[in-house]
Amino acid sequence: MQKIVVRSVCLMIFLGLIKYGPSSEFGYMFLGGLIYDSIILEIWKAPQRAALYFKSKLPKYRNEYIRLSISYLFRIKVDNKYLLIRGERITGQFQPVGGVYKMLPEAKSTLGELGVRDDNNIQDKISKDDLRIRVKGKYLMKFLNWYDSGKERENSNFREFCEELLEPGILSKEVFPYINTRHIKRHQTDIRYSNYFQCPEILIAEIYELIPNEEQEQKLRELMNKDSDKYIWVNEETILKRGVTDQNFEANISETSEWII
Repeated sequence: MQKIVVRSVCLMIFLGLIKYGPSSEFGYMFLGGLIYDSIILEIWKAPQRAALYFKSKLPKYRNEYIRLSISYLFRIKVDNKYLLIRGERITGQFQPVGGVYKMLPEAKSTLGELGVRDDNNIQDKISKDDLRIRVKGKYLMKFLNWYDSGKERENSNFREFCEELLEPGILSKEVFPYINTRHIKRHQTDIRYSNYFQCPEILIAEIYELIPNEEQEQKLRELMNKDSDKYIWVNEETILKRGVTDQNFEANISETSEWII
């Protein structure tokens, strides 16, 4: 449907310029109408993006720093159960495999022009160059456009898979020397106030589904039959109830776990 609309707009531009010419009064009116229609089309295609644009320009946020945390998470699902691992920051909490993207060294200059600041809430060696940043509302959309371009930042999703599953020995490097994934969706929150960090924030997560080969799938099934305090396999109901079910199974399951369903 969107392709049909875009092609129709292009055809209208072509026919309109032939009939009126770009310098005539009718030509300017015609082009002005098309520009307006194009804005409406963009809003129609990405209503959340449009809403965020207008909200970020409000006096409340325009000159205030907004915290952003941008990550990628894995949906690892076998026989209707999802693999969650024990996190390191919040004791006893289980969450999806994944983590925050890294920015490349050359991003410093680009982000510096937007007045981007490092997140001062989480400071350790592991978090170095993480895409946890703060940016003023008036530069928010430019920052998101930079992120969407994929330039000057990490694009692979294999690093966290290695760090969280292969290096601890949960899965075998010999069986998982590479992985195939499918991008499912992007989960993005609205600007919301974080009681934990005491500031407005936006959380963005790219959700990837693991597509295992036959041998990899077999190893994942074997993993389901092993007891461990490093990971759990849970169904959708358990995730939605954050670990509390009718069978009285209790586990502290993160908010982000719901995003991979």
